[in-house]
Amino acid sequence: MMRVVQRLLDLNYFLLLFFGLSLVFTVAFSQALLTILLVSTGVLVLLGSHRELVKLPLFYPILLFMVLRLLSIVFSEDYQVSASEWQKWWLPLTYFVVGLNINRLEKAKGMVWVLVMAGGLVGIFATLKYFLSDVERTSSTTGAHDTLGNYLVFTGCLLLSQIAVNPKPLWRQLKAIVLLPLLSGLILTFARAAYLTCFVIVGVVGFVKKREIVLVFGALIVVFVVLWAAGPPIIKDRLTLSNPLFSSERDILWRAGFEVLKEAPPWGHGASSFDFTFSPEYREQLIDKKIGNWHNLYLEMVLDSGYLTLLVLLWILVRSFRFDLRQYRKRRGSEEVFLSGLALGKMLTVISLLIMGMFAVVLSDPIISMFFWTILALNSSPQGGSA
Repeated sequence: MMRVVQRLLDLNYFLLLFFGLSLVFTVAFSQALLTILLVSTGVLVLLGSHRELVKLPLFYPILLFMVLRLLSIVFSEDYQVSASEWQKWWLPLTYFVVGLNINRLEKAKGMVWVLVMAGGLVGIFATLKYFLSDVERTSSTTGAHDTLGNYLVFTGCLLLSQIAVNPKPLWRQLKAIVLLPLLSGLILTFARAAYLTCFVIVGVVGFVKKREIVLVFGALIVVFVVLWAAGPPIIKDRLTLSNPLFSSERDILWRAGFEVLKEAPPWGHGASSFDFTFSPEYREQLIDKKIGNWHNLYLEMVLDSGYLTLLVLLWILVRSFRFDLRQYRKRRGSEEVFLSGLALGKMLTVISLLIMGMFAVVLSDPIISMFFWTILALNSSPQGGSA
């Protein structure tokens, strides 16, 4: 039986590498791979891996989060609308798949570098697309500008932290080369929440761990000054406070959302409730009639599923951050710098989600959701620290 388990683990790891590589390029293929991995991981659990499964740090919080989201679909005030959430409800299971199968240090390393290289490739693709095609803002093959911006921010969290902890200048410089397409792709999305988050994580890594990374912070400021002076009109539209486009109509959305919030039951109105709770009066004020969410993760979570669901999500984020903070402190002085870098990168990812969640419903995006749960699971296995 042990031989069968080991072969399944090896097969799943191989599939996970393909999953990580394809994630930002094709949603359908990524979800198909995840489905296969769920079945294969279920077999592992039946063969005796259930003990490792329940030891994952976020096992119970994620399970509770999924139960609450399930109730928000089943008991929705408009089930026909909320039923669309079934397509995304199961995505947190990514955490269990990755956590159970990435059970060795070398596997965690391989997965991280596949994710980083995929980010570099999509950064190159986005940059070339912008300069060779007639596009106002660049995007990936699987989503819009915000999807690409958020994806590159998460990838940058993993890469920046590894650059910061590596004591060898040559390796830091080689890894920094991969950072260039990430930043170029990110800048050309003109996604302001991703910009803000990028500044924060660069500043945190620079001032906490590696002072020379602050040079990246300075370089970004120079780039934005140049864009402001001589860049495309869209950058001025999106960064000029007096421009009506600055808020992207979030002022209208949030004003309407807080009115609905006053009448929301403790368990919420139901998944995807924006479609049946957003007032027609406010919709008439919108220029973009296609807007379909509240553009705020926390507001949407409460209106859809209630305050308890939001508290459970915050519990997940805090618990993950504390787990990685302990790992970072434990590994900080050791020779194995990768694990300390991974712990730092995961903490940065949590910070990034908290920031971007103020301006977008980040986890409603299938690509970003799968990527986020993958990152949280990377060093979560009880055996993950062994070689």
